[in-house]
Amino acid sequence: MNFERQIAYNFWANKRILEAIGASSKTMKDEELLTHFGHILHAQIIWYNRVLEVDEKVDAWPNLTFQECQNKLFGKASIDLNNMAQKASQLCSYTNSKGLSFESKVSDIIQHVIIHGQHHRAQIALLLRQKEVSPPATDFIVFTRQKDLQ
Repeated sequence: MNFERQIAYNFWANKRILEAIGASSKTMKDEELLTHFGHILHAQIIWYNRVLEVDEKVDAWPNLTFQECQNKLFGKASIDLNNMAQKASQLCSYTNSKGLSFESKVSDIIQHVIIHGQHHRAQIALLLRQKEVSPPATDFIVFTRQKDLQ
């Protein structure tokens, strides 16, 4: 599997949905949207910390501002996934949020992080639609079409 392409897609989709949140914040309260988006980013960081055995307390459901989300998107959260791809063939032993111990392939963790992000981007898209804001397309195939044109 080409993790670099999957990770590039994940960043592209996150960037598009955050741009939609930013544009919509001029007309609506965006706290719920930012909570979901912050969760996407912090889940990536949590998994990265597990893979690298970093003992850092990270809130899975943070209350972040738009600027904080933007800073994390273009900073730690994206760098983390790229670094994880280099360890894709390795195993990771970790303890989950309930204190249970597991061992997973890093490649499976990367796939989980990407699917998890898509799930929450879909929730954000639904919230935007409920407020009569048209969300951007974040489908993988849309990403491939745009990348193939470049």
